[in-house]
Amino acid sequence: MARLQSFSEKHPSIPFIHAHPGLVRTNLVANSPSTLIRASSFLTRILTRLIAITPDECAEYMWNSIYTTVGNKPGAWRTGWKGEDLGKRRYYGDGEKRKKLWEHTSAVVEVALGRSTDSATYMN
Repeated sequence: MARLQSFSEKHPSIPFIHAHPGLVRTNLVANSPSTLIRASSFLTRILTRLIAITPDECAEYMWNSIYTTVGNKPGAWRTGWKGEDLGKRRYYGDGEKRKKLWEHTSAVVEVALGRSTDSATYMN
């Protein structure tokens, strides 16, 4: 979320959304390269059917967050698994942390793009 707030400060007319989709029923476990994890997929499928939502439900909630919760209102947004606005609930960031994260991530990107070789910048 801190990263989105930084983007929002730099581009104040654009909405940025951090969405938490919750537990979604997928075939991720069944397609795992790990034999042990694949073997547990039968049990996992039964348990997740009780508490997880389908990919279609997830998509509906995520689109709902885009169109209803956020709309075209600029700023940084946090939305929950049903597309609801989470606001600052259980958010622990502040301006100083946001600044440090921006500087760190920018340095990592510069190194990844080959524009800088100063890996010590982001290793702290």
